[in-house]
Amino acid sequence: MFFVIRIDIFYEIPVIPSVERRAPAFLPPEPPEKIPESRRIVSESYPWPRGFYEWKRDLWSTKTSVEWKGYNKSEIDGRHFHDYERNYYETNDVNPAESRFSGEAGRRMVIDGRKLHLRTTLDVSSDEKNFYVTIVRYVFENNSLVRRREWKETIPRMFN
Repeated sequence: MFFVIRIDIFYEIPVIPSVERRAPAFLPPEPPEKIPESRRIVSESYPWPRGFYEWKRDLWSTKTSVEWKGYNKSEIDGRHFHDYERNYYETNDVNPAESRFSGEAGRRMVIDGRKLHLRTTLDVSSDEKNFYVTIVRYVFENNSLVRRREWKETIPRMFN
């Protein structure tokens, strides 16, 4: 058995009478911006979830780890971009509180002969009481370090 319920809703939108106010004099629209043609090098692309995986299990230390790497290369109007990422997960099978994550991501760009490289690393490790987090950001120009910033924080476990 089906029931059909119809609800009519009417909205009253306020309108300013043209007699009270003059219409604004807007400038004519600008011509549309030319969008550069993009060329993506598909044979050089290995993003998530594809990419390269490596799974390891060490019977002596009782640790299991997985590492994933991926990247993408593209060119847009003569500008070259190379994005990359690496993720590493590790846990102790006997004591899971002793786990860690290590990640790295970045982008290399060549724009008008200028080489820029933005890189971020993230390390998270843990024990039974805390998580230890370190994030580092790097900016390179023409292979010289321009800026580096680091954040460190200890975060207590709340659900022990």
